[in-house]
Amino acid sequence: MKWIIHDTFFLLFISFALIISPYSKVEESFNTQAIYDLLNFNTNRFNFDHFQFPGVVPRTFIGSILISLLSKPFQNLLLNHPLSSSTTQLDLQLFSRLILGLLNSLSIFQIRNSLSRKSHQLANWYCLLQFTQFHLPYYSTRFLPNFIALPFVNYSISLIIDKKYSLALFLLSFIGIIFRVEIVAFAASLSFVLVFVYPFISLRNALIYHLSGFIASVLLSSIIDSYFWNVIPMIPELISLIFNVLEGNSKLWGVEPFLAYFYKYLPKIFFPPTVLILSILGLYKNQNMIRILGLSSFLFILIMSTQGHKEWRFIIYTIPCLTIAAANGINNYSKFNGIKYLTIIGILLSFSFSLINIYISSLNYPGGHALQELNQFILNKYNHNHIVHMDVYPCMTGITKFGYLRQDKFPKGVNLTYDKTENFTKLNEIWPTFDYYITNINIDSNFLAKNAKNININNTTNINFENWKLIKSIEAFNGINTNQIKKTLFEE
Repeated sequence: MKWIIHDTFFLLFISFALIISPYSKVEESFNTQAIYDLLNFNTNRFNFDHFQFPGVVPRTFIGSILISLLSKPFQNLLLNHPLSSSTTQLDLQLFSRLILGLLNSLSIFQIRNSLSRKSHQLANWYCLLQFTQFHLPYYSTRFLPNFIALPFVNYSISLIIDKKYSLALFLLSFIGIIFRVEIVAFAASLSFVLVFVYPFISLRNALIYHLSGFIASVLLSSIIDSYFWNVIPMIPELISLIFNVLEGNSKLWGVEPFLAYFYKYLPKIFFPPTVLILSILGLYKNQNMIRILGLSSFLFILIMSTQGHKEWRFIIYTIPCLTIAAANGINNYSKFNGIKYLTIIGILLSFSFSLINIYISSLNYPGGHALQELNQFILNKYNHNHIVHMDVYPCMTGITKFGYLRQDKFPKGVNLTYDKTENFTKLNEIWPTFDYYITNINIDSNFLAKNAKNININNTTNINFENWKLIKSIEAFNGINTNQIKKTLFEE
């Protein structure tokens, strides 16, 4: 694979985002905890977090196994090196995320290399447009199932560019059943375009490669996931498909209008809308390959629009495709100085907004910051046992087992226990044993006791909220105060 200066910039950019925002959110929790368990317990599955907190639907272990295998050789070096002063395993979490970021980066570089075989200038414009966006660099290191699957999707896109259509369809079908079932819809969209719009393959061959991918993925997922979930058979994405789509339970997480992807999420992903505008120009000029990717992306978004529950990450697979179309647009119209200069301005604005968004996003993980502050507090008082209880909200905003204090940092016989009990009856029983409490609820002036109903505490609970002392508060981003801005700008 050819390496150019753009690649170094992109790796530095995603590393910057990783360092600025080192914690993870609830959407990443399954894979984050699974990677921790695999690194620390190997295949001793009954110590794993998912048996206690299984989530709404099961998720595959295959992505977590891949990341943990690539991280394992460096585990001892990161945690036990004589120069290491780490009191937690957060360094290992960051390194594991960096591994995923590297996989995503290499897959994007593969797209660039495939484009460069068509046109070096086209590839360069693609790099400039792709590498300065916010979502791909920021989320490339995050353990969301979509971004664990993304390297394989990107590689499939490079295969389409290289006209290796059958292999691309096989790979997309394979990873769709394993990681994210919407990838199957993306594969179906590509097949429709490749068979009926630009007939480069026959319907028979398309079905054969899809079916082969399905069979291979079902076999692999059922073997690995059945073991780790201790359920036979277990194919997590098929269960997710039944629960969310066939039974319609995805609406429990909110429903949006049919066109929301077009007027809300695409402008959010591509801000400023340089890529969206240029992609329209790019579809009109030459390159059947670009039209295949562009039309497939449009068809895929239409399919995803039929689902009421919508999230931008469900359509991330179209980001490289639309960016390629945009690169083709500016590549063909760069002789017009006005379009060229406006594109360069758009790229600079995109990069500026990316930096701002990275900083703002780093403020969305108060749970992770709170745990590290408490860890430091406990380290100064580690001459006796401690029990820390953590509410749901902090666990959703940055707390993972990687952030727990390492037991080997305590004197022999001194234990530290982290508790995430959610059952109120059990919580009532063990409440007196807690020494510390991480919560997003205000405990000043008996606020907890007075507002039990509002914080989902059972009315019959005997939990005593008195005599708790606030150690520290962590600030988080709650939005922009537009009223204050108006007041500053327009009032004397």
